[in-house]
Amino acid sequence: MKPSLTKKLLILTFQLLSYFLLFSGLYGISAQFLPSGSPYVAFLVTMGIILLIHFPFNEWLHRFIDHQFYRKVYRFRRIIETFNRELNTIIEYERLIKKIVYYLDKAFGSNHYAFWIYKERTFELQNSPSGLKGVPQRFNYSPGRNRCQVFHHPFRFIDRGCLESRYGSCQKLVRLLQAIPDFEYVVPLALNGKIWGLLAFHRSIAYYIESREIRDYLCGLFQKMTNVLENAAIHSETKRKSLQNELLLEISKKISSTLNFREVLEQIIDSVSRLVSYDAAAIFITDQDRGILRHMVTRGYDRKLLDKMPLKLNQGIAGWVIRTRKSSIIPDVRKDPHYYSLRKQTRSQLTIPLFSGEKVIGVLVLESDQPNHYTHADLELLTSLASLASIAIANAQLYEDSLKKKKLESELLVASSVQQALLPQRPPRVEGLQIDVLNIPSLIVGGDLYDLFRIKGNKLGLAIGDVSGKGAPGAILMAMVYAGFKSLLKEIWEVSEIVAHLNNFLVETTTEGYFTTFFFGIIDPELKQFTYCNAGHNPPFHFRKDGQIDHLMDGGTVLGFLRDQSYVQKTIQLESGDYLVFYTDGITELKNSMGEEFGEERLIRLIRENQGKSPRELKNEVMKALRSFTRRSTFQDDVTLIIVYVE
Repeated sequence: MKPSLTKKLLILTFQLLSYFLLFSGLYGISAQFLPSGSPYVAFLVTMGIILLIHFPFNEWLHRFIDHQFYRKVYRFRRIIETFNRELNTIIEYERLIKKIVYYLDKAFGSNHYAFWIYKERTFELQNSPSGLKGVPQRFNYSPGRNRCQVFHHPFRFIDRGCLESRYGSCQKLVRLLQAIPDFEYVVPLALNGKIWGLLAFHRSIAYYIESREIRDYLCGLFQKMTNVLENAAIHSETKRKSLQNELLLEISKKISSTLNFREVLEQIIDSVSRLVSYDAAAIFITDQDRGILRHMVTRGYDRKLLDKMPLKLNQGIAGWVIRTRKSSIIPDVRKDPHYYSLRKQTRSQLTIPLFSGEKVIGVLVLESDQPNHYTHADLELLTSLASLASIAIANAQLYEDSLKKKKLESELLVASSVQQALLPQRPPRVEGLQIDVLNIPSLIVGGDLYDLFRIKGNKLGLAIGDVSGKGAPGAILMAMVYAGFKSLLKEIWEVSEIVAHLNNFLVETTTEGYFTTFFFGIIDPELKQFTYCNAGHNPPFHFRKDGQIDHLMDGGTVLGFLRDQSYVQKTIQLESGDYLVFYTDGITELKNSMGEEFGEERLIRLIRENQGKSPRELKNEVMKALRSFTRRSTFQDDVTLIIVYVE
């Protein structure tokens, strides 16, 4: 039955026919018993019966038509109503896509629709219409001046004829429908000027959309579906970036933890696999003297082949990236004239240049056995990693070259003298407080910083921090942090405001990828109050006289990553006999020959066992414990410890 014969018309037809048959039967009966055979009696009886049975008969008739004539529509409506309810329960993007495909399959049939998601200027097919020819897995679409106008209109079904006659800018969609047999309709999925996807339908859905009620319901459902897709995509992107930022922070620490050139490269290539999948990866370093790219570390390549066939600086996609200084995504290497085959199974490739200042020092290459494997999101993420990696590589190269030329020691000694000149030589005397400091830089020059100074008479200003990187790079960053901090102290600001301004200063003046943990506070011995702000530093300890231990954690994120971060300060009450202990992770992460860390608990236990001693005696106990634990006189990381005793 065609939808044009509406349900109301069907019901009216059945009612009229039923009532006519009732009247005819009654008229026949009356003719047998009444000689005159008057139709008036039959009419009156018929009207009486109609008044008695009309409403229950009408209800039964609705159910009958729904189940007998509209069974398909009835089932369809139940499916899309369930789909509508399910949309409110899903926020994970990938799960939402699968759920949409599931219900579209159930409602329309897998061969009667195609569903594409739009991302990075490409429509990608999400369902698998078996047996259908002409359905593209993906097709490019770049919205420019000739953007298809249907994406600006409210949600609706648009047939091929309307596309051809009214939307001259939509020829790509017209050709798409022409390529798929018997596909007649499209529903553009766009919100607020942003394209999210596209639906195309077989001509058989005319059965549904010729009913205005169902068509309007479907359009509303697709609008809601697009809205939920947008929210899920935003949620997914926020979650992805948060995880990526955490991972990048972890990776930056890891690759900055060594200056061994080979170790840095190995850590970089292993870190890449945690961000973007690949079947083969390599870091090539430029060798200008020989005019080749040296494969320093590889995964998934035949090293013997690489040894026999070294890449020239102007060869392959890597050579093109070095010449143009631009990253490259190759969706299908078989179609790219620059590709130089090192793996027969490779189908797509991502190549990113590595810089040292303005100079290209190498390339990071990822290859996949799948075409169209790498996205612009992958490129953006790995570009951030490449910035960190370039710094680590440049630092490691500098360290290695300096060792070979016996220049590193003199450079580090000079940097050490500059650093030591910046740091306070002895703690200030503040009435009501006892103070002592332990600072042992690693690699001659350390990345730890601290400062102790008097403020407004008898108040003590105290700062401690740890910059990313070691040696000369760490010392340079430390000097910048120290200079910025000292400059900000000249202004009259709250503790948290100084930290916030210092963060903005570092974002503007330091290279991307460097960061600093920082803790700043002011002790008022007269009021016995301590106001502080902790920017991602190891939480100092407040050892109370009664044995309670508090961790000073309030503040905000590490310095140097993002501008205009929010920082808070907290004021705590001190009592006579309290200790404040500040330290860097060079103490707690110190390892012995077994790989065991000294740890926070061991440090707390050591301080607690020696409560009652002076800060100097406590410092000596800590130093003795560190040397006993490691059985070494030098340490892997900078060691800084500040102990304040409240009299």
